Amino acid sequence: MRKLFSFILLSVLAVSASRMVGSASERAIDAHPDPPATCEFYWDDGIVAYFWCWYTGGNYWAVQFDEEKTGGVEDGMVTSYGAATYPDWPDSTYEGCYMHVFDDVSGYPGADLDRTYLEFLDPGSFEWVDTSVALSTSTFYVAFEQIGNYPYCDAVAVDAEAGTHNWTGYLGYWSPTSLFGDFMLRCYWEDEAGPDTLPPEVTALNPPDGAGDVPVGTSIVFHVVDDISGVDVATIELNVEDTSKSFLSFALAFSVGGPSPTGMITGVLNVDESDPLDVVCTFTPDDDLPYLDYITCTVAAGLADMLGNATDHDFVWGFTTENEPGADYNPPEVTGMNPADGAGDVPVDTAITFHVVDDFSGVDVETLELTVENTSKGVPGLPRSFSAGNSSPAGVIPGELYIDDIDPLDVVCTFTPDSDLPYLDYITCTVAAGLADELGNQTQYDIVWGFTTEIKPEVTNSTWGEIKALY
Repeated sequence: MRKLFSFILLSVLAVSASRMVGSASERAIDAHPDPPATCEFYWDDGIVAYFWCWYTGGNYWAVQFDEEKTGGVEDGMVTSYGAATYPDWPDSTYEGCYMHVFDDVSGYPGADLDRTYLEFLDPGSFEWVDTSVALSTSTFYVAFEQIGNYPYCDAVAVDAEAGTHNWTGYLGYWSPTSLFGDFMLRCYWEDEAGPDTLPPEVTALNPPDGAGDVPVGTSIVFHVVDDISGVDVATIELNVEDTSKSFLSFALAFSVGGPSPTGMITGVLNVDESDPLDVVCTFTPDDDLPYLDYITCTVAAGLADMLGNATDHDFVWGFTTENEPGADYNPPEVTGMNPADGAGDVPVDTAITFHVVDDFSGVDVETLELTVENTSKGVPGLPRSFSAGNSSPAGVIPGELYIDDIDPLDVVCTFTPDSDLPYLDYITCTVAAGLADELGNQTQYDIVWGFTTEIKPEVTNSTWGEIKALY
């Protein structure tokens, strides 16, 4: 529940979080040049007197239009809204604002029914955005969301009279206030909703889009909502797909109850149409979902209401299932490098050893590919295509790779160069991506480490007499 600001807190905000400047030249405010409805709702007197703005953007000024305006009609429609900004404001960039319509929940601004950018070109005059917002409450709110921080923002204009229908929205909290003049926010309103031209919407997804670690025994639930004409349930077509088993070019052509191509998940779709404005759909798979997989759900294009307003594109969401308890999903690891990564002063006659470890499924040694490279001789941009035993491009060090796979869970690899390593050089060792276990779990990236060899010893030429003199 949104919290009501105390009078003291709101007073502090008026001083520290917003800013007011004194009177401007009086200026009458014009109405919409082409009124889109018979009723124009407003509380201000049409004359700019002051302005208010927040020090930080993203906060709101709002006016409440209640039954005194709507007469208690609950199914009206906002067809246009407008706002006036303060003239001669120091910001000349005209940031504009976002205009909103909120419904009423327990006497507070509730659901955000519309959010539209309004550009300001003529400060001190009302500027308008035409819209079509169906209402289900007899009280609603028109709000000005500030873009930009003071002074690089547009400031809402107010009249000189203390307002009684003003609201502020600051840091997510709404509060009524009578500390200001009326905010110059207006709207046009029809006393009944206009013709329904919008298709149903898919909402309340469970599991939600992007969810992870979803139990494999989960049923999939979603709502199909149409607030005016009701949902034509005959047009609901759901596809559920295990993407790891589907072909990339395979079309989402499966519907519940039809044949099940590879990758499609069969099950029963229960459609609860007891409320035709909010139809609840529950898909129960015939079997548990696969472990650790991305499941794609698609409500096909053509979803329609009872007037035939239909969606023109698929509605798609997805989630990832949980790991199978005790199952192996991890590729092998490379450990026990000798020389170690970052080692220095390594003898040039050193053999290179490392372990490839997979504690569950064992290592597929056929996927093991090692490259050893003298980086000072490598050609920039040359791909690491050499594996031990193949031809040796410039910079790559040839040698023999011995693989001891007596223990498939801990394979010991020893690379012996054909000749000594170069002195004082950085040697790079690369186990190529694709290193896999016997289940096919493979690395996605190269595993790289390196070390520096020793300095070449100095050799001093000496005569026989110099040598004898030492003794």
